[in-house]
Amino acid sequence: MDKEIKKQLSKVNRLEPSLTIGKNGLTENVIKGLKQHLKNRKLIKVKILRSFIKEQDKKQLFNEIAEKTGSKIVNTVGFTVTLFQQQEVVEPAKKSSKRFLIQKKEENNG
Repeated sequence: MDKEIKKQLSKVNRLEPSLTIGKNGLTENVIKGLKQHLKNRKLIKVKILRSFIKEQDKKQLFNEIAEKTGSKIVNTVGFTVTLFQQQEVVEPAKKSSKRFLIQKKEENNG
């Protein structure tokens, strides 16, 4: 298991659900909201009402939520799933060789 996920697991029990998915289900707005919460917090709990799960398998639904939000399932208890999303590591842009560009321009002009 990833070290970052293990670190986050210790926080799971203290978390309150960030969002509750009701009978309207996984709409685009719900997915957008989940993505925004994940972006801001990295670790969120989502509670799903029984009225929505009636016709679906919980595990399948939890996997669908994780897939659509680009996150990993950390923990599931009853109708609650905890999701984790690692922050993207942005590598610093490579410095372009300005000397090379200047020399090229001078060669073309002269």
